[in-house]
Amino acid sequence: MIRTQIYLTQQQHNRVKALGLKRKTSISSVIREAIDEKTAKSFSAKRANQNLNAGEWLLSQVAWAEKKEIKGPADLSSKMDEYLYGQ
Repeated sequence: MIRTQIYLTQQQHNRVKALGLKRKTSISSVIREAIDEKTAKSFSAKRANQNLNAGEWLLSQVAWAEKKEIKGPADLSSKMDEYLYGQ
């Protein structure tokens, strides 16, 4: 584990301490569990993308680029080799 320091408000500290006492565990353990619960959704979505086949992954990247309004060169289809291989 990595040791770190955080600042909590008095109210946050009281709630975490009470929850730790109720569960018979440390404040640190309560905080780690809360972080895991909060971040699990984000990381599970990334892991779901790892289970895509190549075509599905490529389509997900196209959807992402369209959402961000990222445009490629207008002549990409006619100059594919030049862009890919510099020829």
